Amino acid sequence: MVLHSFDYQEFLINGGHWIDANRRLWIAEHRGKTGLRDLRETLLGMVHDVAWSSGYHGLTDLRDATLELSVNEVIRLGLLMRQPQLRTQGWLIYVVADETAHGVMRMLGHWSRTAERQRIFRSRQEAEKWLDGQRHRVPLRFLDERPDHFLNAS
Repeated sequence: MVLHSFDYQEFLINGGHWIDANRRLWIAEHRGKTGLRDLRETLLGMVHDVAWSSGYHGLTDLRDATLELSVNEVIRLGLLMRQPQLRTQGWLIYVVADETAHGVMRMLGHWSRTAERQRIFRSRQEAEKWLDGQRHRVPLRFLDERPDHFLNAS
């Protein structure tokens, strides 16, 4: 059951998202020229959706997108994704059309500290099949980044 869907065209953003609570999954799709603003606004729109949960898995389909991101913009997006209110605990799946987009998503995984929970595919069918098999497997969590984390470690 899809709880909520949103298309960002009215805001001149090349993307949209929907949330499927039954599958514990949020899906974002981008098309055309896609830059930092597009990806940031989709992310922010999704986490402010009443149906969103940080425990859900995410699938971002970029097959029809032409990524227009500088290295600095990838770092900025990655740092944004590390903010506590935007962090997710599930798998992060990306579907890309080419090696350039694959490299950008790997860099994003590094800067967002999600590389261990990230998978990149060339086909949506392959990505969804893999995700269906992993739905109940909990990926590694983010490390607690609070300074007192090390003081409380045993």
